[in-house]
Amino acid sequence: MSGVPVIVCGRRAVIASAVREALSPDYEVIHVITSPEQGASEIPLVLSGKQPPDSSENPGSQDYSRPAVAVVTGGGYDDATFSNMKDACKAFPNVPWLRPDMSKMKDMPPGTDPKAYAKASAARVKEMLDELGVGRKKTDDGTYIY
Repeated sequence: MSGVPVIVCGRRAVIASAVREALSPDYEVIHVITSPEQGASEIPLVLSGKQPPDSSENPGSQDYSRPAVAVVTGGGYDDATFSNMKDACKAFPNVPWLRPDMSKMKDMPPGTDPKAYAKASAARVKEMLDELGVGRKKTDDGTYIY
């Protein structure tokens, strides 16, 4: 059985791929977003269960048979880029969006060891997704800080 399908937005593919690995097997990263522009155009498609165009090099599982039930963003997305992506998904008001609390990563800035940074981030993401019951029970609309 596959994990709960989610989207991960990470500016650095190496970190996003490591987060994908660390979330498995409970959560399946079906699509990875690496830019705000890509996010605004592709996240709505993936949330509706459709395959984005030219996703051949996407490091996600690319199993679009089930729509993603949550969107997880990394530290490379500021308030404006986060809002632009989320605003593009207004048709999906009940999908939870997770953002990092960067103060929790101050001892491990993104430029240090990408795998360690990704593993620490993924642990917090998994904890928040579990707490919200994402994919297992209905969640409230909103943005959640992990």
